[in-house]
Amino acid sequence: MSERLFGLIGKTLTHSFSKNYFTEKFRQEGIANCRYELFPLPQIEAFSALLAAHPALEGINVT
Repeated sequence: MSERLFGLIGKTLTHSFSKNYFTEKFRQEGIANCRYELFPLPQIEAFSALLAAHPALEGINVT
């Protein structure tokens, strides 16, 4: 089974606890093959490039 990719986008993500939270949540719930990453996005215009660079990205949160 291939890995599923999820993440958080936003201008400044250094304060975010989302990666640790979702990594632990996936583990606790027994949800395998999932990864949650932070994707710093300085400008919304870079969103298309982010999607092109990560075609396996299945879902995002925004901050």
